[in-house]
Amino acid sequence: MALTTRYGFSASFEMLVTLFTCSDPTFYAKLGHSLEPDMLVSPWAKHAVQAALAVGNDTGAAPVSSLVVVQRLRRWVADGRVPLAEMVAVGDYLEDADQLREDTGTTADAVLVEALPPVRRRLHQKATEAALASFGKGGDFAAVEELLGRAKTLGEASVVGLGVDLHGAIATIQAQRAVDHLETGVAALDAELGGGVPRGTQTVWVGGPGDGKSMAMTHMAAHAARDGLNVAIATLELPVAVQLSRLVANLTGVPETEIRAGLTGVAAQVMASVLPTLGNVRCEHFTAHATTVPDLLAWIATVERAQGAPVDLFIVDYADKLKATGNVNEYTAMRQVYEDLRVWAEREKRWLVTASQAKARTKDTKKRRDVEDAADSMHKARVCDVMLTLSVTGEDPSREVSVFVAKNRLGRSRFTVGPMPTDFGMGRLCV
Repeated sequence: MALTTRYGFSASFEMLVTLFTCSDPTFYAKLGHSLEPDMLVSPWAKHAVQAALAVGNDTGAAPVSSLVVVQRLRRWVADGRVPLAEMVAVGDYLEDADQLREDTGTTADAVLVEALPPVRRRLHQKATEAALASFGKGGDFAAVEELLGRAKTLGEASVVGLGVDLHGAIATIQAQRAVDHLETGVAALDAELGGGVPRGTQTVWVGGPGDGKSMAMTHMAAHAARDGLNVAIATLELPVAVQLSRLVANLTGVPETEIRAGLTGVAAQVMASVLPTLGNVRCEHFTAHATTVPDLLAWIATVERAQGAPVDLFIVDYADKLKATGNVNEYTAMRQVYEDLRVWAEREKRWLVTASQAKARTKDTKKRRDVEDAADSMHKARVCDVMLTLSVTGEDPSREVSVFVAKNRLGRSRFTVGPMPTDFGMGRLCV
């Protein structure tokens, strides 16, 4: 199973993560100590974090200033481990990062909130890889437990403050759930989207048959579950067993074909080890063209009562197969269906993700899909907040996918990410 090769931080955000790792002991204790230098993009960030980790490991205490980190690099220069020019470049990089912090007023706590999910996800992925390796060696899961323990406590530190006053309890509880963006699980796309799709929005994947609409939504569901979010999947097309086999494949790295063939031993072992770290995931089948949006929202309410916690991400696979209420034509029906789903997402501050079949093409099949390619009704493009179109090239196993951000109401749009290799056999949109 291929692990994520980068955290997906933007260049500016990576500078701040590096700065606080090198200069803020609380940030280092909560997150910086778990950073992997090779997961960072900037070579200067890598050197700085390597030095900060060395200081922490040698002294048993986090570095209190970036000057300490540069001094460690100076020692390495004297030892011949690092060229002088690289040490100077790291010093300049940290000074620029400090200026960026001052110019933007960004706090360590704000950076921590956004940096935690990708770093925690990396630990979960490593735990999954370790579980697969351990199973093949007789089932010693000590390394898995250690990684999962680190992931669970990430963001915590033994720093005692005044505590939370009861008067601020509601604000504290709300802030705990106030994640601004939901990552799609496609690192390059999330980086371009500024961290993912905004909370309280409706995202629509558009593609032709077999282009990966359902796989994209499964990929998002697995990604969200790894980050501890609660997910509900309403499937109007695929059987629940198929949806879940793809989800388990994504989470475990065991091919979907093996899972559906009953070869679930390794998958069961891995799931047993990672399940305690995942958010709740529920999947239910609904009858196509007979189910309405109110039917789905009633189910969501039932799920939330049963689990005693809100559903963060609601996936509808897919909205084109829902029935409108009242006697309306198909064109108007889709406006009603998509608008009702979007209103729920906005009102409840949840993420709603669905898909739409693309129009059939008779020519120019290499042209990227755009907002007008959503079949049946242009209302879909007008209503949704984010529209992502899929274009696939090649055949299995060499197929690649490109994602075009056709619409993004609250951010940058009209750009393409990819083409990227896919891994549908593992329940993943991309690798």
